[in-house]
Amino acid sequence: MQGKSWLGYLYLIRMNPDFTRFWIGQFISMIGDWMNTVAILGLLLSLTGSDEATSLYFIFSLLPFVLVTPIAGVFADRYNRKTIMLLSNFVSFFLVLGFLLIQKPSQVWLLYGINMLASVAEAFYVPCAQASFPILVERESLYTANTLSGATWGITLAVGSGLGGIVDILFGRNVCFIANAVSFLIAGILIMTIKRPFSRENSSKMSGGWSNFKKGLEYASCRPPLLKLFFFESCLGFATGIVLLYSVFPVKIFHDGDFGIGVLYAIRGIANFPGPFVVHALVPEDSHSLWKGMAVSGFIIGVSYLFFSISPNLAIAGIVVFCAHMANAAFWVMAILFMQRSVSNEFLGRISSFYTASFTVSMSFSSLICGFLSQHFSPRWAAGIFGILTLILTLAVSQTPES
Repeated sequence: MQGKSWLGYLYLIRMNPDFTRFWIGQFISMIGDWMNTVAILGLLLSLTGSDEATSLYFIFSLLPFVLVTPIAGVFADRYNRKTIMLLSNFVSFFLVLGFLLIQKPSQVWLLYGINMLASVAEAFYVPCAQASFPILVERESLYTANTLSGATWGITLAVGSGLGGIVDILFGRNVCFIANAVSFLIAGILIMTIKRPFSRENSSKMSGGWSNFKKGLEYASCRPPLLKLFFFESCLGFATGIVLLYSVFPVKIFHDGDFGIGVLYAIRGIANFPGPFVVHALVPEDSHSLWKGMAVSGFIIGVSYLFFSISPNLAIAGIVVFCAHMANAAFWVMAILFMQRSVSNEFLGRISSFYTASFTVSMSFSSLICGFLSQHFSPRWAAGIFGILTLILTLAVSQTPES
């Protein structure tokens, strides 16, 4: 089929300039985000020398997401999604520049505070972006668009993390922060040029925010496949807490410093690039096939984390990280497509926000546990425990849900 060939991707990019602008903006801002992440992780470890401080960084990034995302989902269904996304990008531009002020351990609280505010801005952006896909592209191109988006996340992680490590070493962390701020500005300008609407007119007028929030919960609660999807991706969100160790192993186990952090994050991104294309080529888009594909991905992730726990050096760790995140990228493409095809656009912003919040809750909790285990036992034990838990949780939800 054309949609599953390279011609299908090229056709979508060429014939849908609005999606292309959105995609390019996403590409640029994500590169800046990953440069920023590498710089912040290195800065925290140099200022505090604590695994738990790194864990707190992830928690303070993710918890605002949990609190704000359900509200943002209502906004995504009720107000102009394009306007919300523009505001998110421009607010993030100014916030990220605040990282330039952090120079000593006593200012770590400022890093956490700025990052929390940036997470709030992102919480409004994400459900708008996910809910806009079925509007920006035709239904027959939705799988292709999600595949490109998933692959973009991977390649920007690779490029951004690699650049973050290199720029950090050559020019200093402040250059990474400035690059991230500029990337938000460019992405916002590109979104301004998009002509297509980002949402459809709802068939009925929306009432108050709390009422709309409750309607979204009712919509999800009476659809068992959606509930099981939330639980499944929460399980994988819990497993994702192990990413914290990608900044600990290079420093404390392999003794490769910021360079090692950049390498593992770059490999994580490289692995995310082929994953979406492989799943698009191999897995049909019916619900049964998508669910089975998600289950296989979960098992691969769990086994990879077990091997990560016993990796003797950075090279071997890179190989197992590649396997884990190729499977992880495949999982998220299938999960998002499953959700977009199962939900009416009238509710898609809210359901997307619930989906994101459930993932974020589990990842926040697991980051805290991972940091505790790494600090008080060992990074290797923490990685091994997470691998076993991932396999157990995947087995518990691997059966295809009834419609």
